[in-house]
Amino acid sequence: MKRGRSRLAIGDYLVGGGSLVLLVALFVLPWYQVPSRIRGALLLMGAGLTANGWQELIWIGPLALLVGLLGLGATYLQRTRASPALPITTTIVLAPLSVLLSVALVVRVFISLPGVQLPAGDGGELQVCVGAYVGLAAAVAVAAGAWLSLRRDGVDPRDSPDQIETLPLTRPSLSDPA
Repeated sequence: MKRGRSRLAIGDYLVGGGSLVLLVALFVLPWYQVPSRIRGALLLMGAGLTANGWQELIWIGPLALLVGLLGLGATYLQRTRASPALPITTTIVLAPLSVLLSVALVVRVFISLPGVQLPAGDGGELQVCVGAYVGLAAAVAVAAGAWLSLRRDGVDPRDSPDQIETLPLTRPSLSDPA
């Protein structure tokens, strides 16, 4: 039973790589920054000028974390399991969640930007930073990879037996006490 990278196809690489990039983007990269016209007021208040995805995305952040961890888990299971049951089950759960995350991020990055409100009434929309675009691209990569992975999942020919052992069925006779 050969295991390792050779068991992974392009969809599995997309899921694993996209999940890793999504988690890094979620916690490390800045997603939003304060508009330049109100930066001075926020600095005086001691507030930060940028926010990552985990800080700013109320329900999308935990969904992104779940998708990232499920994607890494699915890639690990695909790489290490001879049976397709666990990888397929994980990918079946991952696929709709990653599509939901992609749609939610499209809305949050392009349509409905989060806002900032100052006590003086001044405020406005936050500006989108590179982390939001990287996170969106990673979520789309995970969704596409999950779809591709589900299209090809099954028992690897190297793992299936050439012949399935069969046992002959015998009809019990009436004189045989069972």
